[in-house]
Amino acid sequence: MEEPGAASAHAVSFSDSIQIFPTQRIERLDRGPVQAFSARYKGNAETPHFALICQNDLVPRLAASRKFMNVDEPSAVRLVASGVTYWPPAREERYVYVYEDPLGTPLSGALENKGMLGWKYDAMLHHVIEPFAKLLLNFRDKDIFHGAISPDNIFCQDIEQDASHVFLGECLSTPPSYLLPSLYHPVERAMADPIGRGIGSTDDDLYAFGVTVAMLMRHKSPFAKMSDRDIIQQKIETGSFALMTSGERFSGPILELLRGLLYDSASQRWTVEELMSWLDGQRHSPRQVVRPKKAARPLEINGHQYNRPIYIAQELTQSPKEAIQLIRDGDLKLWISRSLEDKKMTARFDKLMNAPGMQAAGSHADDRILAVASMAMSPESPIRYKGHSWRPEGIPYALAKIIAHGDDPHAYVELVNADLVKHWIDNQPSLVGLDVSRILAQFSEAKKFLRQTGLGYGIERCLYASCAGAPCMSPLLRGHYAVTAEDVVMALENVAAERGADKPGLPLDRHIAAFISVKNPQAINSFLSELGAKDESRKVLGNFKTLATIQKRGRLPPMPALCQWLLENLEHVTKRLHNKKIKNELTKKVSGLASKGDLSDMVGLIDSPEVWNQDYNGFEAARQEYKRIKAEAEKLEHDLLDPARYSRGMGQEVSAIVAGVISGLIIIAFAFMQLLNNATLW
Repeated sequence: MEEPGAASAHAVSFSDSIQIFPTQRIERLDRGPVQAFSARYKGNAETPHFALICQNDLVPRLAASRKFMNVDEPSAVRLVASGVTYWPPAREERYVYVYEDPLGTPLSGALENKGMLGWKYDAMLHHVIEPFAKLLLNFRDKDIFHGAISPDNIFCQDIEQDASHVFLGECLSTPPSYLLPSLYHPVERAMADPIGRGIGSTDDDLYAFGVTVAMLMRHKSPFAKMSDRDIIQQKIETGSFALMTSGERFSGPILELLRGLLYDSASQRWTVEELMSWLDGQRHSPRQVVRPKKAARPLEINGHQYNRPIYIAQELTQSPKEAIQLIRDGDLKLWISRSLEDKKMTARFDKLMNAPGMQAAGSHADDRILAVASMAMSPESPIRYKGHSWRPEGIPYALAKIIAHGDDPHAYVELVNADLVKHWIDNQPSLVGLDVSRILAQFSEAKKFLRQTGLGYGIERCLYASCAGAPCMSPLLRGHYAVTAEDVVMALENVAAERGADKPGLPLDRHIAAFISVKNPQAINSFLSELGAKDESRKVLGNFKTLATIQKRGRLPPMPALCQWLLENLEHVTKRLHNKKIKNELTKKVSGLASKGDLSDMVGLIDSPEVWNQDYNGFEAARQEYKRIKAEAEKLEHDLLDPARYSRGMGQEVSAIVAGVISGLIIIAFAFMQLLNNATLW
């Protein structure tokens, strides 16, 4: 352990009141790849705190953070602060959550050491069920989905002494449900990739709570050596309640609780109100369990035989060559109608297969057909496409990870263009817990963004419009964590200062333009045509105007390095000026303003109507003078083409001049004679 003074020397100041200690790791509080470190909060120095340092490829749940700040329950770990800080070990900015330390160990550690806990009913009721039921009610009322209720995220100060002071851990530092094991998910969510599960509902939290209660009360576990696929299969074959209670003797009240929480159908599962009424002593009649349909004759795919549609739906995309042949030959439809005898599924299959554009030729035709065939067989399962398994709410988080890793996003693009999300929603047997209008609007917008290739649109706009918590992922901002348009401009100032000549021509790339379009559309939308123009001078002006608008509206400090960066591109604008004197004066004045760091002042000069009008008027006058001189020159050239005419003209002019001179001399002579005569008379 380091001395306090030494620890403070290495502390990271997260805010004026919080310090984080990178040398003091707290492994028991790690959340998967998200590591925990000791922290000190001056506002409550007596209570230990810890900080979770988020991973930049896993988007944290920023929108839910504000809601969790208002959760005041003794059974929940209290969130103290969150935000961005520079993290020295990684040499980059990271998003950070600071919590009070529950001073306990995760129950998953005890499960691993002892095999199982085998808690008694009374201890379980008093220390876990009652406080967590109140917490779930609080979550429901505040519209919070936790998505991380399991023994590895529940902490206890003293497991040996009746499990006093039990706390539920955090859920914000990773995408929703990302770290929750498949065992704690209903079947349809367990089938999705961890990154693609997305925001669930209170029903899903209640299910995870039911599994947690069963796990903490069991004396032995059959799940340790089971794969996720095996667990899902057992839930399908026997049901979650039967699986979680198998081989154990639970008391009557607990059996009723587990049955209510572990219904595989969300519509049958207990609500929070029913959980609270059970705690008040009210008993509920068991509901009839509807098991998945089973065919009379199995269907063989890739050497394996399946008699349930939900298995076939999964296998279709895992054995694409054989599966597409079954579909095109009509064997799959024949199996549905004859062996399964399911008219609704047959109608759904036909509807999806004949959806607009589904049978269109192309390199991705087979992938589309396999995706909708999977939906027809098991509508509740995730959308399966090209090896991915995503629920609509989880797709934005999956896209963020793809782009953060620099992977190919074409699977997302194809999924959006094929309207697979709309097809999925249209065929859901129940829409409970789904914000259908928001999801449909989100993917309808994404389809429009993908059609537009200009700056501010494309795949980048899809990312930031759908995944609200994603930071700006521009390669230019690597090492920075920008979550607002103002953050982006501040980061660009640092980039300009740090990289010197090693930076691109202009600051606003596709990612930054799309990010600002979503976060601060008023600052950029009117300049998008300039930013995407082929003419370099318009691009430069678009960059100037956008960044100046954000600096001014956000009341950001002076940015001399960013101003200098833009100044390096000023020649693209000034070369449009015709008057060299005006050009030199403008360049001199703008250069003088750059050191002050005020982009608005620079834009005021560069885009001044007075300067451009003066240059235009002077140029127009010069152009007219040039036109007049050119016309005279052309006339002379034309006359020179006819020597005789030119000679006659010249002769006439000379004759006129000579005649004029002779006439003048005669007049002068006559006048002189008159003067002499007059003088003689006198």
